[in-house]
Amino acid sequence: MGGENPFGKGLIEIILCSRTGGRQGKGFAVAMVHNRGILHSFRTHLMALLTGNTINERLQAMLPSGSGLQIPPACLLDMQGEPLEYEEGVSLSVRFPVLPRYANPLGHMQGGFIVAALDNTMGPFSYLIAPPSVTASLNTQYLRPVTPETRFITCVARLTERTRATLYLTGEARNPEGKVVAMCQATCQILPAKG
Repeated sequence: MGGENPFGKGLIEIILCSRTGGRQGKGFAVAMVHNRGILHSFRTHLMALLTGNTINERLQAMLPSGSGLQIPPACLLDMQGEPLEYEEGVSLSVRFPVLPRYANPLGHMQGGFIVAALDNTMGPFSYLIAPPSVTASLNTQYLRPVTPETRFITCVARLTERTRATLYLTGEARNPEGKVVAMCQATCQILPAKG
C-alpha cells in the first residue's frame, strides 16, 4: 500500500484556514474526500476566541447607538478587572487583583467583593450572548478563603442553558494556584429588544 490513497481511486483534499496568533482567532477546517464518484464533505468550525481588550471592543460595538451606556462599567473599572478570554457563546474569563481595601477583619478578601468580581464577569458575558439581559438571581458558595498573600483571582462565567427568555450561567473564582475559592449560579432574564 505504501503511499497509496487508502480511500481508493479519487481525490483527497484538506484545507485548513485559521488566523495566526494561536487561540486568538477563528478559523475552520474543511476536508473533502472524493471516492468513486461520491463527494463527502465535513466541516469543523472552531469557535471564535477573543482576548484582552478586544473583548471590550466587541461589547462596545454591540451597544445601541446613543444608548449612553458605559462599557466597561465603572464597577468593573473600579475593581481593575482585566478581560482574559472570551470563547464565543461558551465562556468569559476575567482576572481581578486582590486589593488591600477588599480585606475583611481577618485580612481575607471579603465575600461581597468575590461576588462582585463574579458578577462583573457574568454581566458582560450575558451581554455578549444575549443583549440586553439582567440578573434575576445569583447564588454563591464559598469554598476557601482568599488570603492576604493572594495576588489575584480569575473568574470564569459559563453558559449552562439558554431558553427563549432566560440564561442559566455558572461561575467560579480561582486563586493563582488554580483552586476554586467560590462558585455561583445565576439566572438572567433576556429583555425584549427596544424597537
